[in-house]
Amino acid sequence: MREGRGWAHCGIGPVKLSAPGSVLHHGVAERLFRCDVIFCCTDTHGSRAVLNQLAYQHWLPTIDMGVRIDATDGQISAMAGRVQMLAPGLACLQCESLLDAEAVRRDLLTDSERQADPYIVGEASPQPAVISLNGTVASLAITTFLAAVVGLPARARRLNYRVAEGIVRPVATEPNPTCIVCSAKRGAPGQGDRWPMFWRRD
Repeated sequence: MREGRGWAHCGIGPVKLSAPGSVLHHGVAERLFRCDVIFCCTDTHGSRAVLNQLAYQHWLPTIDMGVRIDATDGQISAMAGRVQMLAPGLACLQCESLLDAEAVRRDLLTDSERQADPYIVGEASPQPAVISLNGTVASLAITTFLAAVVGLPARARRLNYRVAEGIVRPVATEPNPTCIVCSAKRGAPGQGDRWPMFWRRD
């Protein structure tokens, strides 16, 4: 799933589904219910939050991935990558503190709401990207998919890629028992349409 360039894409066996638009809008996001697995390569916290919720509320397994490059005055100071499967029984992005609540709020506003909001000043700075790092993280995501779906002998469902050291490490995580998204007792897993989604309806 790609968000930020105006389109969504997922695979359904031999069939491919293209859903032009933003997953922040319910009309686009609902088309993803035809998918078996989503690969999330989104650029924004809002779209990532929507996919995080869908993964648990509608039992729609998602493999989230991202690359972070910190640079100051044109000099790279740090690089890292992450792959994380989002599915019942696994910790979600909320549990892992990987969602910025203010960025999610900003992304879910309409253009007119954003312009009128006195708490929004300027725009978020885009992260730089290096295609070789993106390719490495994408390959790790595919390996995670093969492990989960066809039994490739790899147990990790979250991987951190430390670029400077050239190390990929598994990270063991558990859902927070009080998490509103992934907690089996108090959260969204399996609630489906019984719980409202927070996507845009404009």
